[in-house]
Amino acid sequence: MAFVVPDLQQPYFGKLVYAAELTAAEKGHSVILLDSISSEQWCDRLITLFQSKVIYGCIIYSCDEIVSNKLQSYRNQIIYIEPDDEAVYDIDLNFRTATEDIYNYLVKTGKRRVGYFRSDLPRKHFIRRHRAFESKLNLLPYPDKAFFVEYSSFSLENASLIAEKLLSNQLDVIICDDDLLAGAVYRAAKKMNISIPADTAVIGFNDTVLCQYLDPELSTIRIPADMIGNLAVSMLINKTQDSPSVVNSFLIDLMYIERESTI
Repeated sequence: MAFVVPDLQQPYFGKLVYAAELTAAEKGHSVILLDSISSEQWCDRLITLFQSKVIYGCIIYSCDEIVSNKLQSYRNQIIYIEPDDEAVYDIDLNFRTATEDIYNYLVKTGKRRVGYFRSDLPRKHFIRRHRAFESKLNLLPYPDKAFFVEYSSFSLENASLIAEKLLSNQLDVIICDDDLLAGAVYRAAKKMNISIPADTAVIGFNDTVLCQYLDPELSTIRIPADMIGNLAVSMLINKTQDSPSVVNSFLIDLMYIERESTI
């Protein structure tokens, strides 16, 4: 089988792929990895692998509608995770519980000035994530509430500069699209003599190992990478066998993990 992820160097995807490879090996299967960010021709390569019968199926984490339409003839051999086209998803993320937990934290602590540090990647799952938080934050019961949004790549230098701009708004809390962006906030805060969490609390996303390397340790939203990797492999094997059972789609609940950056 093939496994396509947006960035193999991103810690979350490394953890996800590792779990998938272990599950595949246990079931007597091998995994070919493709990175959809580093190669613009990845979809054509994938079609070649299908046509040459090198692979029997594929797991794709995040792709746009152009790709899912191009691969329509292989739909019965693909598991989609967080695709742009919500109509084709096999595994997607449910933000409701995590956004509710963060909302309750903001109300409990009286935080009114909220920053959102967004990835600048033009993917719909980032847009859906942003909208889920924004719709919940609009319910904060404070007439003087204020929201600030900045976009950044995952380049440390670029993200640190954008983080400085975001921090200049004297925010109570910054919610980040990724733990890596939260790391850039830490770097900018140190440069600006802003204390975390005394001056500004910080919340990441993904719960990678980076969270526990930062000081203070980073509060974050956990995506169960191990479970998703295991589930995706099992779903693909079942879907492509001679007599497959019914393959359901799954919404995976996320969990808010509170650590020292919000205490």
